[in-house]
Amino acid sequence: MATEKWIAGAVTTWQALFGTEINSLPNGSGVISSVVFDNTVNLDVFSVISINLGSVTPTGGFIGIYWYELNTAAGASGSSGLADGTVYGDGRFGSAAVGPPPSLWTAALIPCVAAAGIITGVVSKVPLPLKKAKAVLYNGSGVSLAATLNNVSIQTFNRSVV
Repeated sequence: MATEKWIAGAVTTWQALFGTEINSLPNGSGVISSVVFDNTVNLDVFSVISINLGSVTPTGGFIGIYWYELNTAAGASGSSGLADGTVYGDGRFGSAAVGPPPSLWTAALIPCVAAAGIITGVVSKVPLPLKKAKAVLYNGSGVSLAATLNNVSIQTFNRSVV
C-alpha cells in the first residue's frame, strides 16, 4: 500500500509575496504585487499563504488573494490586446483599483475578525499557477490597511507517494 505525504517545495522558508504596494490600500480596492512568483521551473503544486496586516480595526469582511498569470508572448497565434507577454491577468490592477478580481482567479479568502489589532490568517493547500504570476490582494476588511507593517508570505509544497 502506498503512503501519500506532503514534501517541501522550492520555497521552504517564508517568502514575501508583496512589497509596499499594499500599504494604505483602501477598503474595496485591490492591487497587484510588485513581486513575480515564477513557478515555471519548480512546478510546485500547493502553497501556504500567511498574512499579517498592520495595526487596524477591521469591521469584518475578508482579505482576498488572487493569482494573475502572465499573458502569452507577443506574436502567439490569436494574441492581441493585453496578451503581449508583459501584462498579468486582465491588466486592471497595475495600481490600486476598485473592486475584487474575477472569482475564477481566487487563491485564498481570509476572514477578518472585527477587533482591534492586526489582520492575521493562514490558508493551506492553495493551488499554484504553473507559470509566472503575480498575486493581487483585495482589501474587503471595511477599513484601509495600515501604512506600514503589512506582510503577505508564501511557502510551497508538493505531494509524494511512496
